Amino acid sequence: MSQIAKEAKLNQALIYHYFSSKEELWKAVKKDALDKSFNTNIEYDIKTLELKDWLHIIIKNRFNFYKQNPDLRIIVTWEKIQAQKINLYGIDKNFDGIFTKDIKELQNRNIIDNNTPAEIIDTLIISTLDGGLDIIPYMYKNDISIFQKQYLELVENFLFIVLNKNYL
Repeated sequence: MSQIAKEAKLNQALIYHYFSSKEELWKAVKKDALDKSFNTNIEYDIKTLELKDWLHIIIKNRFNFYKQNPDLRIIVTWEKIQAQKINLYGIDKNFDGIFTKDIKELQNRNIIDNNTPAEIIDTLIISTLDGGLDIIPYMYKNDISIFQKQYLELVENFLFIVLNKNYL
C-alpha cells in the first residue's frame, strides 16, 4: 500500500480510509474497469439474438476490452497466479460468471443444450478466448493482429458448433 500511495502521490492513511486492504483496493479497481468496459461494449438484447450473433458480439467485446486495457490483462493474469494464495476474484458474492446469465437465457430458449451447466459453458468460453490474448502474443512476434483475428474467427466457429443444440 505504501508503494501505491507513493505512486499516486497520496497519504497512505487516505487510501486506508477508503479501502481496508490491498485486496479491497484491487476489487474496486477491477469493478471500475469492468463498469467502464460495459460502456464501451456493443450492446445487445440476449432475448432476441441467435447463438452465432451472440458469440460474435461477446468475442468482439472481450477482445476489444483487453485491447483497449492491456494493463488490466496483465493484472488479471497476475490475479490467476495469486488466486491460490488469496481471494481476489470476488467483486460480488453473487457474481456467477461473465456470460452465465446470457447462457441460461439461451438454454431457456432451447438454443443451447441444458445438460451442461451454464457456469461450465461460461468457463469454456472464457478460457477459449483467453488463448488469443495469452498465447498468441508470445508465440507469434510478427503480425500478431492477423493471428488474433484468425484465432477469434476459429473460436467463434468452434463455440458455435459445440454449443448449437440444433447443429448437433
